[in-house]
Amino acid sequence: VGARPKYKDHARDQLILQLQSFHLAKIETVFMPKIDISSTDIKSRIKQGKSVKYLVPPAVERFIYEKELYR
Repeated sequence: VGARPKYKDHARDQLILQLQSFHLAKIETVFMPKIDISSTDIKSRIKQGKSVKYLVPPAVERFIYEKELYR
């Protein structure tokens, strides 16, 4: 789980604890710069032919283009 601007870290942490308790979920928090981007934004950029470089990991970017996802 990563953080995004406009979202409260405390609320995220509480949700993680609930998921771990009730569903035995294994969730790791990734500490990184907060970027205001969503999966919907990523899909939209790809559909418009725009780059998603630096918005997703390189392996994810390759997979998306190899499988021609979100076109």
